[in-house]
Amino acid sequence: MIIVFGAIYADMVMRMDKFPDPGETVLTKSYTYVPGGKGANQALAASRAGQKVLLAGAIGNDAQAALALTLLQSDGIELTGVKESSMPTGCSSIFVNQYGENMICSASGANIDVRESQVTHQMLQNANVLVLQCEAPIEESAKLASRAKQAGLTVILNLAPAISLPNHVLENIDYLIMNEVEAEFMCKDLNLTDATSMATTISQNKQLTVILTQGEKGCALVSNADIRYFPAFEVTTIDTTAAGDTFIGYIAAGIASQDVRIESVIQTASKAASICCTREGSQPSIPFSEELE
Repeated sequence: MIIVFGAIYADMVMRMDKFPDPGETVLTKSYTYVPGGKGANQALAASRAGQKVLLAGAIGNDAQAALALTLLQSDGIELTGVKESSMPTGCSSIFVNQYGENMICSASGANIDVRESQVTHQMLQNANVLVLQCEAPIEESAKLASRAKQAGLTVILNLAPAISLPNHVLENIDYLIMNEVEAEFMCKDLNLTDATSMATTISQNKQLTVILTQGEKGCALVSNADIRYFPAFEVTTIDTTAAGDTFIGYIAAGIASQDVRIESVIQTASKAASICCTREGSQPSIPFSEELE
């Protein structure tokens, strides 16, 4: 089983030809509300990849909560680790331009109240992979990562959104997944000019495996000084929202299966993320494993 500890959001999505400049108003015809949040998205992706998944997070006592949980419930994800907060359900505003690129602003709301104690000892005993991101309080994630390592789980951290990590946070991480922007943020105090060098430095210094995603250029798997590159699948991009979360959910599912080489896991995850890019929205765009055939 996979445990995902992270944020749950309701997303308001607007499509437009171009992003507004500071002080500019851009009109668009319509908008849609869809469930989202990195924790929820990655949980859904891992479930659609064929694994049993438990999500730990927080929602408010409001109408947005029902929307945020809709697809998680219909896909059979275990939600006993989700608590109700006095804060409102988290909400993101997502702008998507004509090239499928996105800009996102998120109000954390109830996600501020997520606590590692929501994941019980028994939950950890029933799981073999823990997935973390940086939308939940990072110290809570660090505490849970320590408990998970003691219980023998493989721990995956997605460095998104990019934040400054205390040194001890990475002590219990096996896989660090980040994009080029997040790698630059993490290495901002180092004199490095390319993302692969950054990923290599992080892997060597922190003694963990880095998966560096590079959009249409594909991704790199970095373990110490060993670097392997994986090209991206060529698709017509409609919307990149949730593509990264789809990739991570499928990575977690492959690692949880324990009988698949990481190279094959990355290729499968890349294919799933590419399919996601051809569809609109966040969670509704995440493919099921049978669609990859």
